[in-house]
Order: sequence, then C-alpha cells, then structure tokens
Amino acid sequence: MFALAGLEILMRRSRRRDTHAYRWLHGIVRPCIRVPMQWYYRIRPTNTGIFRCIRPPYIVIPNHVMTWDPLLISFYVRDPIHFVASDANFRSSLASWWLRRFGAIAKSKLRDDFGTLRAVMDLLREGKVVGLFAEGERTWDGTTLPIIPSTAKLVKAANVPVVVPVLKGAYYSLPRWAFASRRGKIEIDYRLALTRDEILRMSVDEIRVRIERIMYHDEDSWQSKNPIGFTSRRAAEPMQLFLFYCPNCERLNCLDSKGRRVFCTECGYKVIFSLYGRFLPGRSSASNTVIYETIRAWARAQDSYLDTHLRERASEAGNASASETDDPLGPEVFHDEHVRLSMGYRMVRPAVQAHGRLALHIRGLEFTATDGVTTRYPWNLINGLNVVYQAQLEFYHKRKLIVLDFPGRDTSGYKYLLCGQKLINLGSTPIPD
Repeated sequence: MFALAGLEILMRRSRRRDTHAYRWLHGIVRPCIRVPMQWYYRIRPTNTGIFRCIRPPYIVIPNHVMTWDPLLISFYVRDPIHFVASDANFRSSLASWWLRRFGAIAKSKLRDDFGTLRAVMDLLREGKVVGLFAEGERTWDGTTLPIIPSTAKLVKAANVPVVVPVLKGAYYSLPRWAFASRRGKIEIDYRLALTRDEILRMSVDEIRVRIERIMYHDEDSWQSKNPIGFTSRRAAEPMQLFLFYCPNCERLNCLDSKGRRVFCTECGYKVIFSLYGRFLPGRSSASNTVIYETIRAWARAQDSYLDTHLRERASEAGNASASETDDPLGPEVFHDEHVRLSMGYRMVRPAVQAHGRLALHIRGLEFTATDGVTTRYPWNLINGLNVVYQAQLEFYHKRKLIVLDFPGRDTSGYKYLLCGQKLINLGSTPIPD
C-alpha cells in the first residue's frame, strides 16, 4: 500500500549539494536580525574576548536549547559559522536556499552520515568555523544531554580549538515543546574548552568528558539562583507535548493545557505554571498539593513510571501465548486518531500517503489507514526514531523515511519516542518481517 515509487531517484536527488557561507550576506543580514532579537530576548553575551585569542579554523559546540540557538550564538562571533543541521530543515526549497547560503550542512538525525563528516573536515581544512550540536537534539527539560560519542573522535581528528557557548535562560525563553516565545533574559557564556595542545595530549574519552563538563547546564538550578520572570499569556501551552503522564491518577495521554494551566482530563488534577518556571496549586484542583514543582522533576517521575509500567506490560506480553492475542505487536499502550503518514528520504519533501490511526504497542508501531489497511513497524526494523520540531515523529523503515504528523498542536510525538526507546532497550520480542 505504502510502497514509495522511485525511491532510488529520491535518494539521488537528496545527495549533499554544495554549501557556502557568504561573508557579505552575513554582514548585511546578521545585524538586521540581531537588533530586534537582542532586544526581545534581552541577550547578554559574556567572555567574548576569547575570540581575540583564536583564529579559524575552530569548532563551536553549544548546548542545544531552543530553535534560534544558531542565530543567537552567531551574533557575537566574527566569522560565519557553518552549523550542522537536521536534514528536515532542508526539505523546503526556500529554507534550503537560505540555509546553504549561510553555510548550513545537512545531516540525518541519529544515523551515520559520512558525507556530513567529510564536509565538516573539508571546511576545517579550508580554515572555516564549524558548529556542532553535539547532544543530537534540543533538550526537553532544560538539562544538557550527554554528547554523541563520535563528537570527541571528530575533535581529536580535526585537532582545532573548541569553543563551547553555554546558553542560560534560553530554555524558558522558548521551550522545546512550545510554539510561542516568552520574554525574559538570555545569557550566552563563551568558553574556550580545548586548545590544539590540549587535544594532542588528551585521549578521546578525556576530550568527551571535558566538553560535557563545560557544556553542562541545568536551567532549573540556574533559575533558582537567578530568578527571572518569563512573560507569556500562554506559558503552559502545549506542555502536554512533553509531559503526558498525570502524577495524581497515573494515567497516560490525559494532560491538557490552556494559558498558564496544566490539567488532567481524567482526574481533574490542576497546576499553574508561574512566570518563574515553577508549578503552583490550581484552583478547584482535585488536590491542592503540587506534586512536582518543576518541569524536570515531573519529567523524571514520568520517566520512572514508564520504566515500571512498560516493563510490566512487556512481561505480560511475553508470557501471553499466541492464542491469547490477535496482534503480533502485542497489547496496545496508547493511540491517536487522524494522523497523517508521509514517506520520503532525507532532504526530499515527504509525500502524503494516508491518514489514519497510530498506536504504540509493546513490540512496535501500528498505523491503520482510513481505508482499513494496517501497516506494522516492529521496533527491530525501525531506525533513527526521533521527534522533529515540537511533535513530528520520524523514523526509517526499510530505507524509507516515515513521517507522522499529528492534528493540531496538542498531540505529543515525544511520547512515542520515549516509550519506543524504552521498549527497544527492554528487548521486547521482535516479530518477523
């Protein structure tokens, strides 16, 4: 049903095109963008004097917090930065045209991409500045993630200085799960993490540890010490893209948000998300007690609950005989209706194939189109599972890119990612192809 005609043609079309950062274009466009963004986000750069001590080539490795990270970091760096970006950003012809003229390099998320690696090394040999988001994705809870291990190997092979800009306040300015910005304050602390001499002396593992230590930032801890109000009438919308577990009734896929309120549609639990990123008691709540005060604490509880819940469901599925279940993917955990399924490959714009019902099962994902045709994607045949932007779910299946878009802006794709990762790690019994 969903066979993608001409896949090989799409693959050829998606090959890396040349990218080049035009210095004159940076000189014209960057100041025009910097002035309003610097005013709105109240950006304060610190330690920019390090750029008087180093000259290109060097690598910039920031913590990845918000959509505008590459722009904000570039404002205070003299030389154009060639950032490695997800190939999803290149699927629009207009966006691709602009990104390439600002030096962006396309890469498939969570997949080996030797073409991207060659492009990075070529740019460094040419004396350019390259930017890498070594965590691989934006943080969901404001805490820096571990870096992709291959980053340290690249730094060792390139043997060029490494600058680590640490963004503070950027998470609450535009969280991963939000569509609208909040006005508060952002600090960008530029740090010279590694020099050439240090890289020569250090092992790959020591380089990784150094970068992770300098790059690490905990937004909640920073906010506790530097309380800043982030103003927005819709500050909690749509937090359910990230938090989908109710800590009061312990149900999944039952949270909603409006304005500053986050509430459970099942038990009535309600909290208010304050200007300072803390949860306060909500009026007429099922409980006047705030169970978790911060996003990170709630997210960790959600993570812990899923570990136990999915392990139990997987154990039940493993013990059930074939005659006890009609679904080779095992029992369903949750589902969403009116999902749009598209197919493509890398930078080629995905083509819509069908609309239907998406369900997460213990052994994989199941999509049932409106015409009744069901397609199953067992975990052992899924590669590169990730969330693009706020909620779009993507993965590769048999060398085809599967893109799943949800209706509106209030349905979480992250819950499929998080639960899928946990079930894959549990090693649930695969089904045959």
